[in-house]
Order: sequence, then structure tokens, then C-alpha cells
Amino acid sequence: MLALFYTQSQRLALERVTSPPEQAPPSLVWRMRLQLAWAQRQADPELALRLVDILGSEPLPAGISRRDAELATARSLLLKAEIRLLLGDADSARAGLLQARQQFAALEDAIGLADCHFLRFYIAADGGDGTEMWDSLTQALEAAKGDPERTTVFAATRARAAIFHEAMKLAATYDDELPQDISDLPAVESAAVADYLGMRAGMDGQYSQALSHLSLAHEHAIETGQQRRAITIATNLGHTYSRMGEFQTALEWLTRAIELSRRCAWPGLLSLCLAHLGEAQRRLGRHFAARATLSECLELCSRHPNGRTTALALEALGQTALDQGDAASAKDVFATLIDRSTQIRDAQDLLIQAHFGMARAMLAQSDHAGAYEHIRQGLELAQRARRPQDEVEALALLAEAARSERSHGSSRYTAADVVNLYMDALRQAERLPAGSPAPELFEASAQAIAECGGHERAYHLLERAVMELKRKQTSSNALARQALRLHHEIEQARSERAYLRTLAEAESIRSQNLASSLQVLHHLAGVGQAITHELDPHRIHDVLNFHCIELLGGPCSVLWMNEGGKGEKLTAVSANDVGIEAHGRGLELWRKCVQSGQSLFLDSSGQELEASEAQGLTFEVLSPLICAERTLGAIGFRCPGALPLDTQQLLIWRSLCGYTAVALDNALAQKRASLLQRELMTKERIQALSTLVASVAHELNTPIGNCRLVASTLQGRLSEVTSHLAQQSLKRADWVRYCQDLSQGLSLVERSMTRADSLIASFKQFALHTEQTAPQNFGLRTISDRVLQVMAGRLKEGGISWVNRIPQGLTLHGSPQALSQVLEILLDNAIKHAYPDSRTGLVVLSAERDQVSGCTRLHVTDSGQGIDSDAMHRIFEPFFSTKLGAGLNGLGLSVAYNLVQGLFGGQITVSSRPEHGCSFCIELPGRHTFQELAAQPSQEPSV
Repeated sequence: MLALFYTQSQRLALERVTSPPEQAPPSLVWRMRLQLAWAQRQADPELALRLVDILGSEPLPAGISRRDAELATARSLLLKAEIRLLLGDADSARAGLLQARQQFAALEDAIGLADCHFLRFYIAADGGDGTEMWDSLTQALEAAKGDPERTTVFAATRARAAIFHEAMKLAATYDDELPQDISDLPAVESAAVADYLGMRAGMDGQYSQALSHLSLAHEHAIETGQQRRAITIATNLGHTYSRMGEFQTALEWLTRAIELSRRCAWPGLLSLCLAHLGEAQRRLGRHFAARATLSECLELCSRHPNGRTTALALEALGQTALDQGDAASAKDVFATLIDRSTQIRDAQDLLIQAHFGMARAMLAQSDHAGAYEHIRQGLELAQRARRPQDEVEALALLAEAARSERSHGSSRYTAADVVNLYMDALRQAERLPAGSPAPELFEASAQAIAECGGHERAYHLLERAVMELKRKQTSSNALARQALRLHHEIEQARSERAYLRTLAEAESIRSQNLASSLQVLHHLAGVGQAITHELDPHRIHDVLNFHCIELLGGPCSVLWMNEGGKGEKLTAVSANDVGIEAHGRGLELWRKCVQSGQSLFLDSSGQELEASEAQGLTFEVLSPLICAERTLGAIGFRCPGALPLDTQQLLIWRSLCGYTAVALDNALAQKRASLLQRELMTKERIQALSTLVASVAHELNTPIGNCRLVASTLQGRLSEVTSHLAQQSLKRADWVRYCQDLSQGLSLVERSMTRADSLIASFKQFALHTEQTAPQNFGLRTISDRVLQVMAGRLKEGGISWVNRIPQGLTLHGSPQALSQVLEILLDNAIKHAYPDSRTGLVVLSAERDQVSGCTRLHVTDSGQGIDSDAMHRIFEPFFSTKLGAGLNGLGLSVAYNLVQGLFGGQITVSSRPEHGCSFCIELPGRHTFQELAAQPSQEPSV
């Protein structure tokens, strides 16, 4: 729901949301534009009209319902109608208001209808239609029951209008509807209520209260963008100061109101200011200037001849003519005023003065009958309106008319009758709350009594006139001094409030900046983690570019790597089509940036700036990437908008450069470590192959030795048989033993050769290149048996026995060579670490398949000394070994980790307790696309 008016801080907040609109969701920008247009309808009408035109021309963003769009259309019509009224086009305002009312009624929007009725009130007020005024305010209050702000503003407006309708009697009946204490009211409501209280106090002669309330109302009206109310209040302040005799301050306020009206170019309000200015000029005796000012006012009011402003200007112009002695002109003016005042419901005071002015003009022309008639009508109006001050003026004017008629030879009134009329006026004046009658009334009464021969009594009345004149002058001087003092106090209070408001706004801005900076710092911490997490220069640039767009509104220009060490050789890792290349300087500035180790600042034309003058002028910045006093490269950024980089943006840029430098340093270190790791892993593989060859050679040595032994034994037995044959001493028993030995020998040779053949086949199968990892189905039991057969010799040497409990028929899909290498590493780890000091032990291989997930779990468990808890979380790290100084490089388990995770997409974990053995669990997922896993980069544990 839209508020009736918005404070300046609220309007500025709305402007920040809508400009630039790219920083907020489109639906939010759409709603904020509508609010800003409504808020600025009086403070900045041109901006308001531009905003509603934008809303009407652009397509509706997502999240805006059809009802929202229709309400916005109705609100735009109402806004345009109000602006047309302020520009003096009442007919167009009425037409636009009618369309808005119809749409709000169709949508059943009570608040929209309330605002329509409020605008109806102002249209009626400008046109002098009293009935329409009261009807519109009544309907506005009825529709705005659910809105406390609108209810208070509408009620205060009605009470203010009642002051001019039936003076204080009716206005006082509305006090119960208004807050008694306005100190805690919001500025919008305070402006309306203080305006009413100030006008009521001024009409009641309580000028001090009137000035205090009106000054507060004016300040709050300006604060909330109520330019119409602010101008009206400024004119009333000038009028109040004028009534207190402080004409200089009155002219200041009226001039202020006129300047504000001329800036807004609102003829209706400008005419009101001119009417009050003309009255002030008249009171100062500047009659010719007053007539010129009032004539300009009436010319502006020509489209609203029945408005109160027209009546004010006519009343002041008539009084000016009387002051100049131009009774004929005064009579014409007052006749026009009487004719129009009867059609203005809130102009009773002006109608009374018009009758009195007409009477004075007729007396100046010796038209006593006409004067009596207008005095009688003015007296009746004053009595009905309960305006005792005007009643006194009517009685005094009646006595003056009777005396004037008597002086022209009429016998209607005797001298005693004239004296009685003056006495009636004196008695009525003495009953006024203000105190003693005016000196002019005492003096006129004394002259009438003197004409009857009562010179002593006339003398006493003249003494009272002198005393009253002195008292009045003293009172006037005191009132003027009071007005001046109040003016200074009010201005001082306003200055103090403005100062405190400025301090509060500065503190608020500082708090917002601190909060924004804190938010940016928190965000930068996350950005720093994202950048430094990357270990590839291309990825570093991509992440940096993304966050530059997010935080600075544009991409970073280019990333140069300093490969020469001194800036001689710069290599572009990534680049965009923006930046320093656009200025045609090539690598000259980049080399300068890298070699100097200082940021270079460029203006909008690409000219280099000194660091001391770069603040507020920098459109492009080139920064070196320095880490540990080493310049790793350079990076650039160019502001994408029409404004230079501000302080916060430069701080963000420096932070991003720092993160980038750390990330590049990590990337280079990772590159060096990867090269070293590959070298060590190559050595590890060669060493493992050597160990494997030695193990196979050792295993082959037994069957070969057996064959040689059998061969040599059979050779000796053959020599014996040959010798016996040659000597013909061969016995049957010798031949049988020879045949038995030959059979046993050949059987042993066959078994040894079978053993050797099996070893050679296993070695050939195991030695296949692991890069040729074509996926295939294989039996887990078969692979594990082969590995145990190859490692059997080393296991026996270490005093380790083994049991293979992997069930037959358990198959996997993937690389059997890779899994063989993993098992070999785990068995080798058990041989080297599980059983120190020649302890004997047992290694058990087991496996099972999870029927739910389909994954296979392979366990390699030993009964050795276990793993220390401090080393448990590091055993899969590259180069970590508890025997690093004993010829071991700590890469075995890291290789196994990479093979399981990289090739199979599985996990390898370990559980152990000291002196209770160790168990490795290899969890392999169900059948998967092996090529995809093989193509993925290996994931190593963090160092």
C-alpha cells in the first residue's frame, strides 16, 4: 500500500533502489518506481511523470499480477490529475480524477478511492465549491478508516477548513478526532495537524502559538514533499508576522513562498502568495506596489474566479483603493468581492469585510442609504458567524455613518443618537476577550459627545484614547519584539534540528557504510577462498572474472604471467576484449607495472595518473600480483560505466589482486610439487618393478634349481647304468631302481616346470601396462589369487601367512591390472610396516557385495602392530611415511588411493588400533562407465 507522502530519506532510498535498476530484481524495481513517482508528485513533478511513462511503456516484469498493473494504472491517472491541478488545469484534473475513481472503484481499492476524494477536496477548494469540499472530505475519511496516517491528515484538513466555514465553533468540534500531542507524530501527520493548530491559534489571536505550530508544519511539509502545503503555510506565516507588526519577517516568508511557487510553476499557489504579499505591502504603505502585486494575483486567478485566493486579493485591493482615497475603484472591487464571496463557503470573514469596505466606499461618496444596508448585512453575518470583533466594527461603522449623514444635514439621527451608537460600540468592544476598545473608537466617541456639548466627558474619553493608543503602541511594539524573538527562536530551533538531522543522517550513512563494508569483507572472505582454492591459472582467471563482474560490475581485462622473472617475458593466460589493449600501448604499461611493482592508474582517455591524484579520476587500473616479495604477474580492470572507480571499489580490487597473487603462488607451487611427485612416483614404480622382478626371480629359482638337481642326479645314475652295461654287470634290480629314479626325477622336473610356467604367466599378466585400462569383467577371487601367488615369496620371507576368503563368482567391471597393483601395495605395506622385529603374522583377504547399493567391499586385514592415531589421518598423503628415513618414500598408499578413487570411483578407508592390527576397506561402486572415470582427474588428499 502506498503512503500518502514520503519523507526525504524515504524518497532517497527509493531512488537508490531504482537507479541503477540492474542491481535489484525487476519486480522490485517496478514497485519502487511506482512508489517513487507517487512520492515525488509534488516535490519533483517532472520526475514523477517520467517514471509513470516508463511504467506504462515497459513490459510487466515477472511477479507483477494483473491487479497490481491495473492499480498502478489507476494510481498514474490520479498522479497526473493532481499535477494538472497544480498547474492550473482544473478541467483536465477533473477528467483524470474521474477515470482514476472509476478504476479504483472497479478494483474495490478503498485507499485509492480515499486519495481520489482528497484530490476532489482540493479541486473544490480551488474552485470555491464549499458543498463539494465537505462531501469529498467526508468520503475520504470514510474510505481511509484502515489507514491511521490518512485518517489523521484528512481529519486535520477538515478541521482547518472548518475554521473558515463557521469559525472556531465548528472547528473546535473536530479536536477530539486529532492527536492532542503532536511531538511524537510522524512528519506527514504532524505537518497537517500543526497546520490546523497554527491557523486556529492565529484566528484566535494567539500569535506565539500560531508561529510555533506553523513553523513546525512548514518544516515537516518540506521534509515530506508536501510542496502545496508548504507554500500555503509560508504565506500564512507571513500573514501572521504582518498582523504582529513584524513586517520585515513577513516579507521574508512571503518572498520564500513566492520563490517556491515560481520554482514549481503552480499558478494557484503563486496567486495565493501574491495575495498575501500585496496585503503586507499595503500595510507598509506601499500602495502602488501592492496594487501591482494584487493585479498580477487576480490575473493568475482568472481561471478560478470563485476561489478564496481571488477573494483575498479582491479584499486587499479594495482596502488599498480606500487607503489611496479611490472610493469608486474600491466600490467596484468590493462589489465584485461580495458577488463572488456568496459562492464561496469558506469566505465568511472576507464577505463581512467586503460589506464593511463597500460601506466605507459609499460613505466616501455620501451614499448613506447604501452604506447602512451593507453595514446591516455585515453585522448580521458577523452575528451569525459569532465574530464579536466584526460586530464591534459594524457598530462603530454604523455610528460613523450616522454622524456623516448628520453632518450632511440629515435629521434621521440626532446628536444623542450618534453618541448612543458610539457607546453601544464601546460597550461591545469592552466585552471582547482582547480587552480595551481601539483608540480610534474612543476618539470618534469623544468627538460625537463634544458635538453634544459634553466636553468634560469628551475630554475623559480622549484621555482614554491617548492611554489606549500608548498601550496599543506599547503592545504593538511588544508584539513585534515578541514576533522577532519568536522568529529567532524558531529559526534557531530549526537550525538545531537541521544540524541534529544532519548529524543523524551522517551517522546513519556512516553506519550503512560500515555495514556495507562489513558485508563486503565477509563476501570477500568467501571470494578469497573461491579464488585461492583454484590451482590452475585459467581457472583462477575465470573465477576472478566472475567475481569482478559481481562486485565491480565488469570483467577483469587480462591476466599476465611473469615467466621471465623481471618482466621481460609476459604470457597472457586469459584475456577479454577490454582494457589497456584498447589504448594501443601493447605490453609497455604491463612491463612497467610488473617491473615497478606498483599499480598504474589511467583516466577515461587512457592517460596515466599520478597515485596522489588518482582518487575520483581512475577509470582503469593495472595492478601487479605480488606474493612473498615475488611479482608473479599483473591483472587489469576497466570501469564499465561512465563514473570513475570510487574508494570502496579500489579497495575491493586490491583485495581481489591479493587473493589472485596467493592463488597463482599456490598454483606454481602445486605445479612444482606435481613434477617432483611424478618423478618420485616413476622411481617408486621402477623400484616396485625391481622388487617384483626380484620376487619372481626368487620364486623361479626353486623350480629351476630342482630341475638342475634332478638333471645332475639323473645324469649320474645314467653314467652308472651305462658303466654297468659296458661291463655287462647290470642287474635287474639296478635297472628297476634307475627307472624309478628316472620316473621320480622327471615327475619332479614336470612339477617344477609347471610351477615356473605358472609364475611366468602370473608375472606376464601383472606386468601389463596399467595405462591400457580397457574395462572388462573379471573375477575378484582370480585377481587376488594371482597377486598372492606373486607376493608369496616375500610374504614367506617376512614370516607372514595369508588366507584368501574372497568368495568365488564375485565379479567386478573395470581394470584388473589397477586392482592388482592396489592389492600389491597393501600387501607390501603389511610386509614393511605391520610386523617389525621379525614378528610372524597373518593377512586375510575378504569381500562382500551390498545387495542394496550394489557396491563391493574388499577388506585387507593384518594382525600386526596397527597404526598410531597421529598417523592415521595422514597415511594416504603423498610422501608421508613412518619410515621416511629408512629408504621408503611414502608414495605407495597415495598411489593406491588415487587408483581406487580415480579409476574405480570408489573409496579406500582404514581402521586400526595399536597392537590390534589394521584393516583397509576398498569400497567399489556397482558397474559404471569405466571410460568416464578413467577420464576424470585423480583427486589427491590435501597436504
